[in-house]
Amino acid sequence: MIKRLPLLALLWLTFQACADSPILLNQDEFRRNVLPHADYLFDSDNAFSVYQLQQEGLANRFAPVHKPLLRNGFFDGAMWLRVPVTNPDGQARTYYFYVDSHANHRIDVFSPKPSGQYSQVRSGAAIPLNQRPEPLGTYVLPVTVQPGTQMLFLKLQSLDPLNTAVLLMDNRSLNLMLASEIAVHSALLALQVLLLVLTITCLVRHHHMALVWATLFNLGLIAFNLGWNGLTSFLLPTLSYVDIHARNAGGLLTVVALAGLLVNVREDRVPAWLRESLTWILRALGVLCAVALLPFAVSLSPILLTLIPILLLLTGSLWIYQRERSPHDHWLLAGFGGTVLLYLLLTVASLGLMRSVSFHAAILHAVSLVAMVAVSWAAYRFVRQKDSRLAVDGLNLPSLHWPLLRKLNHEMRGPINGVLGMAELLQDTSLSAHQQEYVNTVQAAGFSLLRQADQLQNLVRIGLNRLPDSEDEFDLYDLLEDAIQPYSRLAHAKQLELVMDVAPELPTRYQGNAQIIAQIISNLLDNALNYTDSGEVLIQVKPWNNQRVRFSVTDTGPGLPKELKNTLFDFPAAPSEEPLSPREVRLGLPITRVLVGLLGGQLSFSSELRMGTTFWIDLPLEEVSETGGVDDYSTQDLDQIRLMVVDDNLTCRKVIEHLGMSWGMDVFSMSNGQSALANLHNEYHKGSPIDVLVLDQNMPGMTGTELAERIRSDDALNRDIVIIMLTGVDVGHVDLDETRLNIQYLLTKPVSGRALRQTLMQAMPDILNNREHHHVKKSFFY
Repeated sequence: MIKRLPLLALLWLTFQACADSPILLNQDEFRRNVLPHADYLFDSDNAFSVYQLQQEGLANRFAPVHKPLLRNGFFDGAMWLRVPVTNPDGQARTYYFYVDSHANHRIDVFSPKPSGQYSQVRSGAAIPLNQRPEPLGTYVLPVTVQPGTQMLFLKLQSLDPLNTAVLLMDNRSLNLMLASEIAVHSALLALQVLLLVLTITCLVRHHHMALVWATLFNLGLIAFNLGWNGLTSFLLPTLSYVDIHARNAGGLLTVVALAGLLVNVREDRVPAWLRESLTWILRALGVLCAVALLPFAVSLSPILLTLIPILLLLTGSLWIYQRERSPHDHWLLAGFGGTVLLYLLLTVASLGLMRSVSFHAAILHAVSLVAMVAVSWAAYRFVRQKDSRLAVDGLNLPSLHWPLLRKLNHEMRGPINGVLGMAELLQDTSLSAHQQEYVNTVQAAGFSLLRQADQLQNLVRIGLNRLPDSEDEFDLYDLLEDAIQPYSRLAHAKQLELVMDVAPELPTRYQGNAQIIAQIISNLLDNALNYTDSGEVLIQVKPWNNQRVRFSVTDTGPGLPKELKNTLFDFPAAPSEEPLSPREVRLGLPITRVLVGLLGGQLSFSSELRMGTTFWIDLPLEEVSETGGVDDYSTQDLDQIRLMVVDDNLTCRKVIEHLGMSWGMDVFSMSNGQSALANLHNEYHKGSPIDVLVLDQNMPGMTGTELAERIRSDDALNRDIVIIMLTGVDVGHVDLDETRLNIQYLLTKPVSGRALRQTLMQAMPDILNNREHHHVKKSFFY
């Protein structure tokens, strides 16, 4: 260690010599951080003049800076910098000091004249922009450097923690640097303003207090960044300290907005004492925000650092009293966390722990933008969820009626379930034809009552603001089958065809509110079946734009008149002189609109008189990757299987034909039993018999059962062909002679693609066995 001391001393002396050496101004493009070459002197009383600093006593008190960034805490005096420079040209040249700092109240630059006097240039936050020597940049001061070696002096005065980089550069380098910084901050500011405009637009549309707080939060962060980056002076060039006022008021306004937003979104969950405490914090911060705009408040910048504990309290309260799986909670926590990070970065700047003032300002601006996005989106999702409560205001029912309706609904459901349960048990007994008809009537009436009870339950949930808001992982096909299957009996009773068409490319599992999605589908189906007396009802599900899924329900009903289209989704108005008939009171579609809005989706429709109506909803659903093993029901085994679908309904045939072709099958489509029988004979005698037959049980002319009987008794056909029978009633209630017809596979309409595929895979052993026996046979005619 002792041997290294001379080497260390030599290095220190070399560094000291380099630090004290003057800056040589011998380049056309010049940019240099002068602090490593400068000395500093602290003037605690702000009493020294530049001429006094030339005296030997004060001149010897200067100490080297040795750092690229000047870092000091709070002080009331002034900081002097002495910068040696050498101009090798024979004439004076103009350069620019760029003082990169977030808060310097006054900056003076002194440069010697040929006469021995010193010229003075002043800038800083205390100087309005229109009185500064250079309007570009926060603090830019021109300096004229005479030929030869000389000392330039800078005097910095600030009531804030001082973190400053001082650059000396020529005009071209200054313009390039300022253009780069202005471009970055202008782009970020444009995004912030755009987000503010979107938030205000949502506020005008929804009129909710949460969006008011989100708007104030965005305004606060915009003001904070404008003040921090010195851009407020460009908007108000005649005012002094305008950047500091904007920064302080904006910082306080963000915390005010977060406190108000927390009170608003957690009003039904936080205890009374915490809600009252947050209200008082909100009032105190509001007063401070107003005080920050007063002239004497320029020295209150450190108060922003004391807001960090308040922010941590707000974030902790938000986390503790969060609503489980609420769609807006995660975004709100991200916004609060981003604001806490913003103030921590502000603390880093105030403690002088940053390496670059400009880079730190860009980071602050970017974090502010992220926090604005998170808070604005959270407020919007929260308001969309609360739209259900706003929509029910049109009913004009006193709030005390909701518990009564809830109790009434609960009392109704018990007897209804009892009637349906006993009717189900009766179905399993031996019944005559008339008795079976009576039971079917009881079941249809009970199911109709149950649907009305479900509508009332949804209405009560909306009125009490107790709609389910949990998002779980669910199976799309299971959800569709559970929602649609109860309506197959009603469709069969009205002799309507109920068809389901799910795009094969849709994933199986999603994340979302399955309970509300099922209720939406049920409401649309109920509406379609109520107003359709003949034809069909088609349910389609397919992928849509922006990771959305489109659900549509199309009926062949009478269509909608023009005068009804504008009020279709409105709740019934207040009681009037002309009471509405029960058929005119429509609750299903208004409730559906509320439920779709709750999920952040869109609901629309198209209708043509005497042609039918289509309702569709677009819901944002998050796909969940499959975690299981290989799919047991692979479609590769169905390749080249020959399938014939026989159904009098064109839509049903097209759906099954589309599914089969997407699995690589050869599909034949027939509209009646006679043509199906003829084509079965034709294909069989060509040596390529049909492998699978999908039959509709109820067809005009020749029914599916009669066609199956003809096939099983025809020696000139493949009598062992696999038959899948489609029925409009529950599978357990289908009366088939299985011994004679040998029909092992029954599916209830509407048939989903997955159910059909699973049935085909289950029948694969029989299909392959039949192929071995019949595909090699040929007719004498071929």
